[in-house]
Amino acid sequence: MDTTSILTKNWYSSRSINPELEREPTYNLRYDKFVGKTMKVVEIEDKSFDPVISFMIDNSNLMVYGKPYKGHIKGIALFDDLDKAKARWLGKTLYSKTRSILTYDAQADKYGEVKVQIGSALKVNDIWFGLHATEPLWLIVETPEGAKGAIPTAFSWTNFYSDWWKDTRPWEDKFYEFNPKEKFKWSLEIWQLINDGKVRIGMTKEQVRLAWGRPKKANEDIYQGSVREQWVYDSQYLYFENEKLTAMQNR
Repeated sequence: MDTTSILTKNWYSSRSINPELEREPTYNLRYDKFVGKTMKVVEIEDKSFDPVISFMIDNSNLMVYGKPYKGHIKGIALFDDLDKAKARWLGKTLYSKTRSILTYDAQADKYGEVKVQIGSALKVNDIWFGLHATEPLWLIVETPEGAKGAIPTAFSWTNFYSDWWKDTRPWEDKFYEFNPKEKFKWSLEIWQLINDGKVRIGMTKEQVRLAWGRPKKANEDIYQGSVREQWVYDSQYLYFENEKLTAMQNR
């Protein structure tokens, strides 16, 4: 866990107040003492610069205090989000928006991946708490060929950095809840371009997002008297009019 979750409201103390539960010298909470524990929010102190959230550990009187940074406290995942994710996706088939799913060897503490196609069907066999601070859920999925892996994601923007929030939900960059090949009716050529990570003039915004991901920035400008949208990527600017890619320019 992180120094944003400690056993005292005094974040400026230089020493541990409970060596059994905290680690020197930064008094981080000890993982082995808190893993699997459930905490309940009992108080929120809305201070000008340093808001403090008070948690009580279930079945005890032990208090833990959290100090959010941009609305985020490291090391915390929400049971409500896990329950909602299970109710929505467990046993369902989702369709990948990425080219791989995660694997993890706990004994070797090593990550790997299974390659998949964008648009591939993935059956959700289970949902766990994962290992990523801002993607606390792992959707345990299986491909039609029987390969298994995980999709790290989040169900809601709760406990995310406030400046990361978007007008879409956090899981929408990872998968569709419907079969895109049935809904969009795109040609095999377009799907091949998408899976090759390529874009071309005439592609739609949705096709470009699948091929290249979301842009770093989106702007509007005036070109020959018309409003067009500019998407900024690492090496190129893309320009859209009426939802179609009309021009590309190197940065």
